[in-house]
Amino acid sequence: MTHRLLIVEDDEDIRSQMRWALAEAYEVQIAGDRPSALELLREHSPEVVILDLGLPPSPGDVTEGLSALSEILRLAPATKVIIASRAVRSGPMPLKPFSNAHMTFSQSRLRLKS
Repeated sequence: MTHRLLIVEDDEDIRSQMRWALAEAYEVQIAGDRPSALELLREHSPEVVILDLGLPPSPGDVTEGLSALSEILRLAPATKVIIASRAVRSGPMPLKPFSNAHMTFSQSRLRLKS
């Protein structure tokens, strides 16, 4: 069984890196903003979302990302959400940029069941 993953990231280079690093293990969907992310969430029901908090229209602020997080948890409460953002500089979340080794480690910690 292929697990579904949604990457919500406004930086195209980072989206490409994440897709490349995770495409073997996941069916990857990509969104660059909150509306696209919510549409893909409804359409594909991903088990995991990697969420950047600094999303357009104000990528230097976490308001749009936190709104996306709230909607994701309301629409799909069982979905695992990984916050990966430059917008927040504390806590256990991965900070960007991150290496492919970090992505592999984070992926192994999810422990999704087939």
